[in-house]
Amino acid sequence: MKIVFLQLSDLHLQDTSGVHPAKIQAMVESLTHFMPFEGIVIIFSGDIAATGQINQYKIASTFLGRLITSIKSKYLLCGENIK
Repeated sequence: MKIVFLQLSDLHLQDTSGVHPAKIQAMVESLTHFMPFEGIVIIFSGDIAATGQINQYKIASTFLGRLITSIKSKYLLCGENIK
């Protein structure tokens, strides 16, 4: 089983510009270089929020949710194959 590790580090999210659909789609499309794969592990490390405000972590949660949904849809992965 081939598994891709996607590490996202130091995003410093502070507003919804980090959740822009075009940015998320670019990340999803970049994974085609690793095809075929059966699973993916997303590592979200470093500074997630710019200044640590609660709203910035809500934005990060939205970002991750949209990223995961897009990856599942494009690469036909089920919930157990994306962590």
